[in-house]
Amino acid sequence: MKRDFSTNLTASLFIIGTLMLWLGWVLSPVKIGVFFETGDFAEVAEQWRFWIWMYHIHIFGYLMTMMALVAFSAVLMETPARVVAWPGISVAAAGLLVSALAGAFYYHHGAWGAVEMAGKPAEALQDHVEALRLDTEYVTCLVRFGRVFFGLGMTVLALGLLK
Repeated sequence: MKRDFSTNLTASLFIIGTLMLWLGWVLSPVKIGVFFETGDFAEVAEQWRFWIWMYHIHIFGYLMTMMALVAFSAVLMETPARVVAWPGISVAAAGLLVSALAGAFYYHHGAWGAVEMAGKPAEALQDHVEALRLDTEYVTCLVRFGRVFFGLGMTVLALGLLK
């Protein structure tokens, strides 16, 4: 692969996407688990702006990585690898999009819940968490499918590049 503007841009997008995904997650002061817990909202409220920014960075990391994969498919346009690589990139990009949407759910309900539940009694917090439970069950499924799609797509991409 020759080094030119397109490969430099593609590599830069991969690096930026990776850093955004990693830093946004690692630096996030509150890690929400599979399901919301009553204490999550108070923790988010304590560092609300920073938590929001870290989630923004993390979610946009998914999108930057999608852009990197699409740019990579353009770099492979004239190679025989494109026949296998493009389907892999498509499935991986779909997985990243699903993961970004799932992350947006946790972001929205974490930020909104922190504002909405501030100063509320423990019973109200528990009712709020219970109200989110069914939606969260569906979103955890999206999280799993996003990871499976991304992993499958990257495996197909790797096989295409090996061929």
